[in-house]
Amino acid sequence: MKIDLPRLGFGLSSIAGSGNFSHQEKLIRTAIDSGITHFDVAPYYGSGDAERILGDILVNCKEQVSITTKFGLTPLSGGVGGSMLRSLLRPVFRRMSALKKIASSVVSKTHQPKPLEYKAGDLTNSMDASIKKLRRPVDIFLLHDLEIDLARNTDLLEELQTIRTDSKTRLTGISGESETLLQMVKWRPEVYEVAQLENSLKSPAPVEILEAAGADVITHRAIQGGLEELIFLLKNRPTFKTVWEREIDIDPSGKEDIAHALIELALYENPGGTILFSSTNPERIKKVANVLHTPKLGVVGCNKLRSLFSEVYAPQERIA
Repeated sequence: MKIDLPRLGFGLSSIAGSGNFSHQEKLIRTAIDSGITHFDVAPYYGSGDAERILGDILVNCKEQVSITTKFGLTPLSGGVGGSMLRSLLRPVFRRMSALKKIASSVVSKTHQPKPLEYKAGDLTNSMDASIKKLRRPVDIFLLHDLEIDLARNTDLLEELQTIRTDSKTRLTGISGESETLLQMVKWRPEVYEVAQLENSLKSPAPVEILEAAGADVITHRAIQGGLEELIFLLKNRPTFKTVWEREIDIDPSGKEDIAHALIELALYENPGGTILFSSTNPERIKKVANVLHTPKLGVVGCNKLRSLFSEVYAPQERIA
């Protein structure tokens, strides 16, 4: 890539709800100590808190790190008032288990994104707010799941180019669905230099096509987009389990081992890019980082896993 990113990056979509600041700092520190020095954040994450949390943690960080942030999605509950309310209620929800479902429902609703009504200057203002929270310029600045028509907006494109000229970011790009990304990268590769999208068992990404069009590719949801389905198939489809045991050298009863395999597959399918993952468990961060040093599938195993899932997975049979 034009920026020397590690093969694994840490996503902060869940950082605000992961515990107190000490625990959040431990997560980031564990990632860095494990060789993961790229962090993916957005104004939408943590209902507006994630950027500030990362900035507060990295302010005393001596290691060289890189950051992706975004423009587009913002939570309905964002802002100072929403942040204060969440801070006050979070300890209550932790202590009273009966309120957890209620809390989850409330958070889910308030965390829905605001409809974006873009006007000239909004992108620059968003970038400046992110830099203030992060306490540093960013390395990659992405449009966050924008519709194609908006991603083609002349004023928005001009702002993207200006913030790079002003050294507020080193690279610009877009995140979202593969079809949108392919169109944007092919249309303006000098602006949409980075494409960030899901690559999982359920939603394979056109990594090679995006790279051929000139984009640096960052993928995510390797575990979330396959682990639950694999566990379901292994428990409920005897034929699938039989083929798995014959073809895939991974314990079908080991959830951590299966997650390991999914990260390895994502690394194999995006050999020149970065794979994002997230976790609120420091030990799990270490285990994911260790995939780089202890591959279990190899090239043949990765191809077999992709092929096996593609051949037998039937979404209509999925039990809700």
